[in-house]
Amino acid sequence: HELGVTWEGVMVGLGMGLRLLIMLWAGIWLLSTMSVEELAQASQQLGLPSRAGFVFSLAFRWVGMLLGAGAGVVQAQRSRGLDVSTGGILQRIRKYVPLVIPLIGHVLRQTNLLAMSLESKGFHPLAKRHFYSAGKLGFRDYAVISVMLILVVVGICLRWQGVGTLDVRF
Repeated sequence: HELGVTWEGVMVGLGMGLRLLIMLWAGIWLLSTMSVEELAQASQQLGLPSRAGFVFSLAFRWVGMLLGAGAGVVQAQRSRGLDVSTGGILQRIRKYVPLVIPLIGHVLRQTNLLAMSLESKGFHPLAKRHFYSAGKLGFRDYAVISVMLILVVVGICLRWQGVGTLDVRF
């Protein structure tokens, strides 16, 4: 069998790439327009358990914390002469060990501090959450939600019609 580029393959690749790009754009847009607290509050207003909002907000905060800690560890190890960009693949993997161990230690310390903080504030995962400011949806919010829902429905209908799929029969 010969491998080649076909029109169908290009269209399927473009469709998959567009789906990935849309999901990435939507995530970036969501995180750039809402604070972590607003995201937790919105998830509770949508009927999700308060624990889900807490988990979302905690996960987003930890991503930033891990990126910052990782950058600090990389700088510290580079100042000690570590160069991870040279050598073969196995050598490069071994060079990352001095980066991972301090990062794990940092994560464990932060987890312990978070647990103590939640315990000292009387956190209970099943307790009803109350927010300082209750956000209300305005006209623009409903307009954006409507447009997004229409786009999702159109995307689902196009998918059912076979647009962006590859019909492979062997």
